[in-house]
Amino acid sequence: MSHDHPAPVIAVLGADGLLGEAMLAAFAADGLPAAQLIALGGEDVEGERLAYGDAGLRVQPAAGCDWSRIALVIATDDAALAAAQLPLARRAGARVLDASGWLAGEAPAPVAIAGHDDNRWRRADALVLPDAVTLALARVLMPLAALAGIGHVGLTVLRAASEDGRAAVEELAQQTIALLNARPSNPQIYPRRLAFNVLPEWQDLDAQGRGGGERRLDAGLEQVLGLAPGSVATTLLRVPLFYGLACVVHLRCTAALSPAAARERLLEVPGLEVLEADEAPVSPAEDGLGQPAVRVGGLRAAGERGLNLWVVADNVALPASNGVQIAQTLIGTAE
Repeated sequence: MSHDHPAPVIAVLGADGLLGEAMLAAFAADGLPAAQLIALGGEDVEGERLAYGDAGLRVQPAAGCDWSRIALVIATDDAALAAAQLPLARRAGARVLDASGWLAGEAPAPVAIAGHDDNRWRRADALVLPDAVTLALARVLMPLAALAGIGHVGLTVLRAASEDGRAAVEELAQQTIALLNARPSNPQIYPRRLAFNVLPEWQDLDAQGRGGGERRLDAGLEQVLGLAPGSVATTLLRVPLFYGLACVVHLRCTAALSPAAARERLLEVPGLEVLEADEAPVSPAEDGLGQPAVRVGGLRAAGERGLNLWVVADNVALPASNGVQIAQTLIGTAE
């Protein structure tokens, strides 16, 4: 594609959201000049200043953006904004990284995980950026699949309020304060109170009682891990955490795999930290925040060819880091 600027320009769509702000922080840490980055948002946040290095960035309106001067657009967690703007960006020739879920509903697109199968997605015009659960488990399970194969993954996901956006974080904070002061709290984002509570998936239930979020996680992991449909069974729980992610994983392999052999292999994986059995238990609130590493604890045998694991990560920093790594790879190959 042809551009008039000396270096590719990256647009972050929904830059004012939690994931957008985390991506800006990751780009700034990588030293990307502010002149190569545009922060886009809705009209309600136009002109808002976002942190970026020493200077910061002003949010520009996505509506009316001149997409012809954008080399790459990253759609974050604002699904409505992505649905309105990504078709325009694609028609103008911009490459698309989508973390909003819009691409998954429009057309098949490769799932991009930094450091994995780069040659397959490096030349694609549109890529899906996976969610934090898929990223964390791909980092853990791909090496184990190469060792012993995977027949089934049983998964319980403990999801923080931040996964549902800034308004959900604020609702949890308000509910917590209200309850500690013996005042009633009225849920808006969630169907029931989340503070001091746990909520199962309730949205878009199918005939078997699986929620839409659970089905999407199942399908995403099966695609990334190359498993047959029905190989992953997810239970999704909302827990009263502001940030962080924890997964209880039961893995059934197709060949024998001891906990010792699994631990030895996982210790070799970049970006993965495996705790020893005698260390303090890893927790999402204390060990999973502020960095893109994935931590594994509770590794033990579970029946014949089975393993149990406890996986913890930052639900915002992890996908932000992956998106920025993918973007840096792509702008290095932009024509």
